[in-house]
Amino acid sequence: MPMTAHIARARIARDLEATEQLVDQMALALARLSATMIEARLETGVQAAVGHSALMRLGKAQVAANTVKSDILRVHGELLDIAREQMGGDVHEDCPPRHASIAVPSVAA
Repeated sequence: MPMTAHIARARIARDLEATEQLVDQMALALARLSATMIEARLETGVQAAVGHSALMRLGKAQVAANTVKSDILRVHGELLDIAREQMGGDVHEDCPPRHASIAVPSVAA
């Protein structure tokens, strides 16, 4: 039996939500690992430079995770456009716009 547009939409929505959650879980795991590494360095009394290169590499992984999240949000927005064009207005109101990106809060000095 061929996949209908409604079945396709439901499957895509399910898989997209699962993907978004996994990306968030990855970002959280990276943040926890970073905190644990710093805490371990402080509590064990090793020199500040110990593990620094690993922390720098982990920071790059965190930036990459944010980039992945931004790209997934853009995919979500593009799929939203497709759904509107192909199926009318029957889409989630809270979906991100097509060109969404992660908003980075400003830090007050």
